[in-house]
Amino acid sequence: MAKRGKKRPVGRELESLGEILDCLQESFVICDSADHIVFANSRFKAMNAAVEPFTRPGTPYPRFIEAGLADGMFPAAKGREREWLEAALARRRGDSGWPVEYQRRGGIWWLANRTRLPDGGTITVGVDITARKAAEEAL
Repeated sequence: MAKRGKKRPVGRELESLGEILDCLQESFVICDSADHIVFANSRFKAMNAAVEPFTRPGTPYPRFIEAGLADGMFPAAKGREREWLEAALARRRGDSGWPVEYQRRGGIWWLANRTRLPDGGTITVGVDITARKAAEEAL
């Protein structure tokens, strides 16, 4: 019978998972069932540097969206901020409307997809699709 490797404490395993998720090119954020941020990888934090305090664990995700909106991160919301915010929050509460493409400040296009976890939490993964959007525009 093969010997199993030495078990590591769960905390170390989670720390290792965080290190792995930080290597992704995609943004990755986990929220609990109350929609508070539990974990955000370095890509998520970097792309939201202007509102970094709102990317930290414990922050209600709707508060993060509101901070980004106030900072002008979502050009499509300009002049219709309240309507845009209500639609974004309704999409977060529901399971329809995903994936979603949206433009961010600086002409960056983002594709985000959210998955609901069995405990009611969520994982949201985002990827930069700016090159694809430019190619589509060129057609």
